[in-house]
Amino acid sequence: VSFPRSGHHMAVKLMSNAFEASNQTWSYCEAYQAGNSCTDEHTVRKSHDFQLTDPVIPSQVYVVLVRRSRFRQLESYYRFNCKYAHQTPYPQDCSVSVREFFDSNRIFYSLFYHKWYSKSQAEPERVRLVFYEDLVDRPLLSLVGILDFVTEAATRRASSTAGLEDVSG
Repeated sequence: VSFPRSGHHMAVKLMSNAFEASNQTWSYCEAYQAGNSCTDEHTVRKSHDFQLTDPVIPSQVYVVLVRRSRFRQLESYYRFNCKYAHQTPYPQDCSVSVREFFDSNRIFYSLFYHKWYSKSQAEPERVRLVFYEDLVDRPLLSLVGILDFVTEAATRRASSTAGLEDVSG
């Protein structure tokens, strides 16, 4: 899960390189784009949780990408929206002023951050916040943290499943 412009594609590239280097496979999906749908076969799914309705499913783990600074987060999102809306390189005149954009998106950002921060505190074994600034400043350390988090979750899931099998067998 990522707030737009929080380093999602950088994180995906880092993970892709790690999986390729170790001869492991993984499957990536961007379900929110038209024509795309994710299945259980996709091991990594992208979501921006625009409606703030993404549930925390017990069998899944969530890496949530955000920036530490709300201002920097919204500024980057504003630049992207101006570029995307006009299909021209930034800086171009945008149809929405910076003030209007910030006013209309600051509440969404606050709700998004609060939702996922709260979940990361309540369920640290299933939800991990990763900051854009850490991805940029320390990409290898960030990647190791993400992979350790996912590996620990998979190990817990496998051991709890094995325990159930032992009881029923």
